[in-house]
Amino acid sequence: MNEPLKMQCPHCRSDLVVTGMAYLETSIEHVECVSPSLKEKFECSNRDCKTHLCGIVWNRYGERYFGHTFKEFINANDGPFGSWSRKANIEISKHDEDYTIIRLGKFHFEKIFHYESNENGDILKRWSSIQIWIRREHGEELYMSGVRMFAYSVRTLENLKDQFLRMPTSIYRKRILEDMLSYDRRWWRRASRIYFCFAHPIFYWNLKRWTDRKNPKGNSYVGDQSSG
Repeated sequence: MNEPLKMQCPHCRSDLVVTGMAYLETSIEHVECVSPSLKEKFECSNRDCKTHLCGIVWNRYGERYFGHTFKEFINANDGPFGSWSRKANIEISKHDEDYTIIRLGKFHFEKIFHYESNENGDILKRWSSIQIWIRREHGEELYMSGVRMFAYSVRTLENLKDQFLRMPTSIYRKRILEDMLSYDRRWWRRASRIYFCFAHPIFYWNLKRWTDRKNPKGNSYVGDQSSG
């Protein structure tokens, strides 16, 4: 097992020490829906620390377990100093500076702050961006302009092409053909396909030739995926 970083308690800054083994679910295990594995548990070496009253422990990455009502952490960050979790809490979870600039009908504009941090939670770099949200029937969603969606669609096709060239399996070939040949009225989808055809004519011709062999009667390869 790799040696963990030297971590310090996010409440009193005393060293964290290994006090045993436990089945602690990591974020990755939770996302992948796998059973938690047996791993080291860390506790504060200061027996008078308030984290002991709540039974708080951490894993080797600094992810906290138990005591979720306890909030008395330095800079409101429950990740131990010297851990991946303290860094992630800044770069991923910190949103206390975000605010709404203006609301215009079904749109509202948000100023979002982004951060680069280290394992001690120090902010090394800070910048901001503007996000536009739109109200739909099912709730609010991030608004993406047609130009941004065109760029996203081109990147998707380019990535699929690169994946296919590295591993020319029918799975990637089918995904590219679905994106290239499916009917779609949205201008950015049509424009991205035209761009891809001109940028990679030989690659596209080979895909079409394979499709014609598989589907000689000219039936639609995939169903209508049009959207307004």
